[in-house]
Amino acid sequence: MNNKKIILIITFILLLFPFGANATTCDPEKVNITSITLEEKSEKVEELEEAKAEGRNINVNLRMTEVGDSIRYKIEVSNESDDEYEINEKSFGFNTDYLNYSIESEDESNVVKGKSTKTFYLKVEYKNEVPENLFVNGVFNDNSNMLVSMSTEKEDINETNIETINNPNTGDTIILFIAIFITSLIVLIILVRKMKISSNMMILLVGSLLLLPLSVSALCCTVEIEIKSTVEIVKPKQLVNYIVFYNDAETGEELVSPKTVEGLELGTSISESAIEIDGYKVKEPSEITLEIKEGENYIEFLYERIYGEYIVFYKDLETGEELSSSKTFEGLELGTSITESAIKIDGYKQVEPIEITIEIEEGENKIEFFYEKIRYVSYTVRFLDMEGNELAPLKIVNNQELGSTVIEQYIRIPNYYPIQFLQSLTLVEDNMEIVFSYKYRATEIEIIE
Repeated sequence: MNNKKIILIITFILLLFPFGANATTCDPEKVNITSITLEEKSEKVEELEEAKAEGRNINVNLRMTEVGDSIRYKIEVSNESDDEYEINEKSFGFNTDYLNYSIESEDESNVVKGKSTKTFYLKVEYKNEVPENLFVNGVFNDNSNMLVSMSTEKEDINETNIETINNPNTGDTIILFIAIFITSLIVLIILVRKMKISSNMMILLVGSLLLLPLSVSALCCTVEIEIKSTVEIVKPKQLVNYIVFYNDAETGEELVSPKTVEGLELGTSISESAIEIDGYKVKEPSEITLEIKEGENYIEFLYERIYGEYIVFYKDLETGEELSSSKTFEGLELGTSITESAIKIDGYKQVEPIEITIEIEEGENKIEFFYEKIRYVSYTVRFLDMEGNELAPLKIVNNQELGSTVIEQYIRIPNYYPIQFLQSLTLVEDNMEIVFSYKYRATEIEIIE
């Protein structure tokens, strides 16, 4: 066999090697994401659209507000081929300036076995606060693509970035490539030295060597899962407080503890009404509306002390007519205890109680004393013997108060002895009589009084 035939055989083998290797290439279409479901999320995280999985593509659309907000999805990866796939370690983490993406396996293994389904978890977390100047109309959009690389051969992978992840050609595959390349190069050098080779033949041999990377890459199958993420980061709303004060208008003293209301958004319109405070009345306005703004927000209600007063009335019990001008007392503190006594009014007598004590309260305070009109009557005193004869002139007593009780005493009449020495009479009507009766005595009897 001549030299040209040997070279052609070697070249033919080198050219066929890629196609032979490609014949064993795996089918990536048999690796797919069967489902993605929400596992858990922070309270303020919002899914603008439900996460979707199609083939080996995942789409999530989120809204986040506060640093520390996060969401976690459960992802099911199905491998219907006979090959084992292992997720490269560098595919388990990916960061943007403000967000952190991480992939976790349900167990410690990163391998998706042939004819099986594997569960992974995708977590998206708002890690670093977005600078205020990057918000547009209160919103910052973070759009990212993350590629998760799965290979049938254990390997290292090139650096991950937002745009893409390159197919790997490292590790054991690189060693195999280097070994084949060096061997082929040595053979080529030997042939060149010992045989006379035309330039065309040389080009053919070099081309065959350059096809070796394709042969080697065919020995490793890589599948990529693409995660497209759109996260709308909303500028946190600034929440402020307001305080309501209830102060003495004269001294500025706080009459009750201020009320603080927290967690209101800027621009919120609020209304407050004054409360009732014993001993005070509110000055207008008694209701205040305020629009919440940055800085200090407060509402102040002012109060005036209420001073009590009382009036004393003197009235006819029967008619209710005022018998004397009423008296008014002002400027008394609420709760003050006062005592008043009835005055004397000519022609009237006081009706109990004639002394009254009250405690000053808000509103009307009054004391009323009542009187009865005094009515005057007359009565007559008569002095009679046992036969009813007048022994002395009649005694007529006028201007006596109706209802009063009077007492009369006998008078001395010569040779007559009184049967009654004293008599009393209650004047219940006009012209009543008191009668003293006497017995005759021939001799004078000394009466010791």
